[in-house]
Amino acid sequence: MNGGLENLKRGRNGVLLAIAAAACLAMPVGGMCLDGQSVKKDRLRSAEIVQKEWAVYLYLGGDNDYEGVVDFAIDQCVKALADSDEEPDDVHVVALLDRMSEPGTWVYELKADGRHEASGWSDDERNTSDPATMGEFLDFAMTNFPANSSLLVVKSGHAWCGVCPDVSEDCEKCMMSIDGLGAATRDRGIDVIALDGDNMAAIEVAYELRHSARYFVGTQQDMPLDGLPYYLFVKDIANRTSMSAADVAMDIVCDFVLYYNNTDGKKNTLDHQLANSQMAVTASAFDLGEDGEKVEALVEAFGDLMDYMVLGELPEALGGGLAYDASAENWTWIPVNRGNIASARDAALIGKMGDQAGYEWLPDLYTWLDCLDQLVNMENVTDENLTALVDAFQVKFAGATLGLDQSQILNRSGLSTPHGLNMWFPPSWTQWDKLDYSRERTYFYNGSRIVLPAEVYCVDCPFYYGDVGLDLVEDTLWMDFFALYYDSKWTIYGSLDAPRETPLWT
Repeated sequence: MNGGLENLKRGRNGVLLAIAAAACLAMPVGGMCLDGQSVKKDRLRSAEIVQKEWAVYLYLGGDNDYEGVVDFAIDQCVKALADSDEEPDDVHVVALLDRMSEPGTWVYELKADGRHEASGWSDDERNTSDPATMGEFLDFAMTNFPANSSLLVVKSGHAWCGVCPDVSEDCEKCMMSIDGLGAATRDRGIDVIALDGDNMAAIEVAYELRHSARYFVGTQQDMPLDGLPYYLFVKDIANRTSMSAADVAMDIVCDFVLYYNNTDGKKNTLDHQLANSQMAVTASAFDLGEDGEKVEALVEAFGDLMDYMVLGELPEALGGGLAYDASAENWTWIPVNRGNIASARDAALIGKMGDQAGYEWLPDLYTWLDCLDQLVNMENVTDENLTALVDAFQVKFAGATLGLDQSQILNRSGLSTPHGLNMWFPPSWTQWDKLDYSRERTYFYNGSRIVLPAEVYCVDCPFYYGDVGLDLVEDTLWMDFFALYYDSKWTIYGSLDAPRETPLWT
């Protein structure tokens, strides 16, 4: 592939990593964002405040179908601290827990001997999908459990639709928008944000969190029931508190794949909610740059591509102006190339179609553009402008990529070429109408059958970026691109059904 990332071996896992050079910037968090409001509610915290080397802040919104998983995550953290090689004296682990089965919200300090209630919030039922709750938790945790470096883990969610579904009388599954998550975490000095949810490694999400953390971790696929490998990465941090923020981000990535991998033909001897530890998974880490400059440059390069595809406009680097005769009646790049657009999109899916669990419109961004460039330039037909724009995008993408990993199943399939970030490729209206929300996934744990709906997070997803406040749509022509793409009456499965009287994508 043009501008492809170099593949390097990682000794511990024996799996391929795509690593781009990344600088480590550990930003102190002690004493930041102290508005004093949340501290007044602290009726239990009385120990001396100690600044440590690392803090792990867990925001575990379990007021939804995944309630049992959040308790499992906390227990895994406690076990990790108990099993650490040395007494984990230089790491704070603080968890907010919300359950669906009983009212209340708990904030625990986790130690080797168990969970210790750290605040007086248990009497209050908080809406964990409200960014204000996230902000209050961070105010409290970062004030009372400060550290030189910090990791924030957010449990549950789906792509750009949001995180932390919360069941209440007013809303069955209200979610915190990515815009709201970005506002609640902005400029707090958090070093790493890891999102424990489905398809969270998306360019829309990374862009929205550009002012929230230096490093970003997520998966391009469904998140298995267990979620992130809490036991592994918490134990790693406790044992090696000298790790940089970049090291911690990549440690989570590699531990995630190890946790769900059938390594050397043997099941991992780790506690699992899942009966089968061999699963198709990917994970990636990105360096968003100083104040988000790297992901902003990546998005700007993608915007230049969209401007060209939709309008024929060229950036100043390619001379500016229009790439075609202004007297021409129409710019026909998309109608002419719609077959190439679709073929490249199909090639960009991570794994087989069946692995996507209904999210077939979330292809790998880098692979889609790389394949599109190759298809457009086949058979001696060249589009030098497209090639130059794709090359420029790939340079910015490589500059922001910290690393990625995928499981042996996907390695062996030969059908998976992840580069770390999905993009939203919305379904056509014919697909949207026919989505089956009744499908279920079944897991077995200790003889118990656990059934979860496959589309639990996206039943009420909005049609437009603007509905959830994402900045990305304001700076690019993505929606114009998709409007033209689907207005051409072509759909992913070749349907030529007549369009609606009022198209969705206009």
